[in-house]
Amino acid sequence: MKIGVCIRQVPNRDYPLSLDSEGKWIREDDLAWEMNEFDLYGIEAGLQLKEKLGGEVFVVTVGPSRSDDVLRKALAMGADRAYRIEVADFPRTSPYAVARALTEVIRQENADLVITGVQSEDMAFFQTGALLAGFLGYESASMVVGIEAEDSENLKVTLELEGGAHEILKISLPAVLMVQTGWNQPRYATLKGIMMAKRKPLKVLTLADLELSADAIRGAKGTVEWIKLEEPVQETHVEFLSGAPEEIAEQLILKLKKEAKVL
Repeated sequence: MKIGVCIRQVPNRDYPLSLDSEGKWIREDDLAWEMNEFDLYGIEAGLQLKEKLGGEVFVVTVGPSRSDDVLRKALAMGADRAYRIEVADFPRTSPYAVARALTEVIRQENADLVITGVQSEDMAFFQTGALLAGFLGYESASMVVGIEAEDSENLKVTLELEGGAHEILKISLPAVLMVQTGWNQPRYATLKGIMMAKRKPLKVLTLADLELSADAIRGAKGTVEWIKLEEPVQETHVEFLSGAPEEIAEQLILKLKKEAKVL
């Protein structure tokens, strides 16, 4: 089985962020970067299927040269090969453009299964995997929290629904699966794996290599126009409740339910 895992490099979630002078993106000077958490679970799922069914796992990302770090991490975890696609205006390009570029690599590889995270931690568009499935014409499933191989052509997939419920589907390959976090245990890269990753192929591709143009990945309706980012305004509001203890308790419960929405 040939498995492709789409990954992304994102700012470290614990790193303090600030906006650039134009207010259109974050300051990247000395910013720490890491792999999108959702994608770690996708890599682990792909590696487990490879161990059970045989085949290979390749990883692919769209991004600048610093994205090689997350590709090397995936290779150290056990992936066999890696691709990075250079696209201008990354990371502010649209999910459509990212998915369109990823599609060409997946097609060239003729992957049986494609795994993505359900979303990225920075943009959280929740669209790339679904668009990728549409471009490829593959079966797809989202919010995946379990994958079992029935055979080399069919998978049993568990989906997370609201309220803690789950749905189990049978998916025929080829397919695109968009995975959630927390349902498997991503492995650590061993020292041996890190050393081996240095010898594994990591290929950098341009749009020209994929026989694509900037207009092609933008789509007929054009690309996303990035207008502005704003830092959230922190407000403090104090309100004193009066009345008998029973009345204050009723008011407090109502506010926790209706306003704070924590009950």
